[in-house]
Amino acid sequence: MVCSDGANILKNAKYFKTYPKNTTYENILSDLISQFVSKGLVQGDFTKNERTSKAITRALIREGSLSASLSAVCNEIDYGWYITLGKLNVHPKEQNGLIESVDIIETNVKGVISQNYDKSSTSTFSKASKPQGIKLTTFLNGNITTNTTLKVKFGSYQGDYKIQSVSHKLNFRGDAWDTEIECQRIP
Repeated sequence: MVCSDGANILKNAKYFKTYPKNTTYENILSDLISQFVSKGLVQGDFTKNERTSKAITRALIREGSLSASLSAVCNEIDYGWYITLGKLNVHPKEQNGLIESVDIIETNVKGVISQNYDKSSTSTFSKASKPQGIKLTTFLNGNITTNTTLKVKFGSYQGDYKIQSVSHKLNFRGDAWDTEIECQRIP
């Protein structure tokens, strides 16, 4: 079974709208977000700043995929968007998209925490080639997503980590109900 937040909306939702000259990006983004909400998503974080208060200098026509329309408008003002836990989040690309932290205590870990030896982008003689990340398996926890941080509260790996990948494994015949995580230490 493969699950994805908002997959049906992302694939199938169509959009057509013309925005007149002098419409602010805030109004355009709010309209696009409301289209996602009308199709079943929940509005998450929408960060407004001086870029969203700018107005377009000519009429803007958006047609086709709803997700492509949101991406195009976001790219014009260096914004990004993502869906997690059924919520649509829109914010500046430089804003950290991490929403919450999940604590990991020793009794939550199945097996042991191991180092992540991904050295694919560094020279083997570089100091950066030393492992900066960890891998671990914990009991099934749907709160752990790629936009959360992990706080390991025990042992030699104690500290804060940004999650790079997460895999939830469910076996209805009674075996593994696990969450497997790979993450990098936050400096």
